[in-house]
Amino acid sequence: MNINLHPYDFYILYASIALVFIMLIVLLGKLLKAAKAAQEMQPVLEDLDLQLKLMDIKSEVINETSEVTKKNMQPLLTILPILLAIHLIYKNDDELKGIKGYEKATRRYLDRKRDEKRIAKAVAKVIVR
Repeated sequence: MNINLHPYDFYILYASIALVFIMLIVLLGKLLKAAKAAQEMQPVLEDLDLQLKLMDIKSEVINETSEVTKKNMQPLLTILPILLAIHLIYKNDDELKGIKGYEKATRRYLDRKRDEKRIAKAVAKVIVR
C-alpha cells in the first residue's frame, strides 16, 4: 500500500518550516524573559553574597571571642571544683568553724589528694610488674 502525496510534499515542507520559525520565535521570547529575570536577580544575589560574607566574619569574631573567654575562664574552672570540695568538707564537719575551719578543711583536702596520688602510683607500679 503506497500512498502518493507528491502534490502535497511542498505544502507539508512549508508548514513544517513555518512551525519551526514559530517555535524559534517563542523560544527567543522565553529566552529574553529569562535573561531579563537573571539581570533583575543579579543585585539580589550580590546582596546575598555580601550578607553571607558578613555572617562569616561575625561567626569568626564570635568564635575568637568564645576561645578567649574559655582561655580566661580556664583557671577559674580548674579551681572551682577544688573550692567546692573544700567547702563541702567544711560544711560536713560540725567541728570546723570560721577561717581556721576552712584552713583545716583545706589541709584535709590536700592530704586526701596526696594520699590518692600515692595510692595511684602504688597501683601503677603493681600493674606494670
